[in-house]
Amino acid sequence: LDVIEMQAEDYMEDLLEKYLSPLADLEEERFNKPEFISAWGATYSVDSMLEHALLHPKLHYRQLEELIEEQK
Repeated sequence: LDVIEMQAEDYMEDLLEKYLSPLADLEEERFNKPEFISAWGATYSVDSMLEHALLHPKLHYRQLEELIEEQK
């Protein structure tokens, strides 16, 4: 378990670094305008797409937790 925790921490640090670096030079105004239409028809700004991308795995994590609990 300790090895998994260490790997997860390293992975999260690497992921955060990769998320931040492409956006480091982006002006703050560009986070909200322009907006883009996604492949599934939803309208997103850069800010809202980042929020979606970050929260999406958390949603599935909770769904998996619920399924695991149901199996007990």
